[in-house]
Amino acid sequence: MDSGLKIIVITASKYLLVILFIYAGITKLLDRQAFYTSLLNSPLIPGHKVFINSLSWFVPAVELLLAAILLLTKKLKKAFIGAAILLSIYSLYISSILWLAPYVPCSCAGIIKGASWLQHLIFTLFFLLISLLAIFIRNKYHKKH
Repeated sequence: MDSGLKIIVITASKYLLVILFIYAGITKLLDRQAFYTSLLNSPLIPGHKVFINSLSWFVPAVELLLAAILLLTKKLKKAFIGAAILLSIYSLYISSILWLAPYVPCSCAGIIKGASWLQHLIFTLFFLLISLLAIFIRNKYHKKH
């Protein structure tokens, strides 16, 4: 792959993930009660209100922190790895909701309101692939330079 194309792919991946994490983090904070309620109604998250409350602040904080690291620093490898980890955790959570949970709760507080859980999974896997591709290309590009 041409080095110019590699830079374009890494840069596009960076900005797509920045947009995703800023939108997701701000949306969760602006409608924190809906996010808190969706966590509280989850069949997979222990229902202790202190834990759920902490999680409702922690998740958007991590999303916004990842966006800031991607946007404002040169620590792209670490940021792409962090994004891949977060998106992997969310993909596992959605998969567990779909195939292991005793019931499927409303996904109405999600980033793409009105989408089904399966659509959320596909959306999340798409961004996971973007972050993994960026890690792979960045590692290959930096080994040559």
